[in-house]
Amino acid sequence: MRPEQRITQITHEPPVQLGYGLCQAFYDEPNFTYIFPDILVRRVALPWFLGRFVVRLGLNYGAVFTANGGDGAAVWLHPNTTIPFSGALRAGLLLMPFRFGWQSFRRSISLGAYLERIRQQSAPHQHWYLMALGVTPSRQGAGLGRALVQPVLARADAEQVPCYLETFTERNVQFYEKLGFIGVVHDHIPGDGPPFWTMVRTSQT
Repeated sequence: MRPEQRITQITHEPPVQLGYGLCQAFYDEPNFTYIFPDILVRRVALPWFLGRFVVRLGLNYGAVFTANGGDGAAVWLHPNTTIPFSGALRAGLLLMPFRFGWQSFRRSISLGAYLERIRQQSAPHQHWYLMALGVTPSRQGAGLGRALVQPVLARADAEQVPCYLETFTERNVQFYEKLGFIGVVHDHIPGDGPPFWTMVRTSQT
């Protein structure tokens, strides 16, 4: 693997630059423009949410892989994992209303709860859950996204366990299809929310 594609699994507090790299990757994603319509709030809240809250959930309940320390990350939940309320609190849930503001906080909780219901209804009973995959825009197109998910895809194949994800960007659907994922649900977040796709990848062995 080329030095500029160094993939590392982290097991401790992530580097600060990871949050800013993920913020750049997700800044214009429809789910986050929906949650944070105020661009100034989004610019401040998103690095913390992705680089701290989401990554901490992955560290505590799954697996987190980074590219070069900050060029991108893949955050997974282990199969048969349900994050307890106490775990969300430890990851920083109590800080979220202050970081987001009440309107964005309510939208985030509502969107997350809706997607979780969809996952419980449509996902295989046991699966790896890709919570987030993002690559800094300046490094996109270099194969980092594929490299970031490959360790868990290989493990899932060896264990014969499917993988599940959601995406809010249609162009990502083709990317995931090339990795073996198949579309399951294509719908909109209720109300004025954005469209989304859910996808499942069965074992390739």
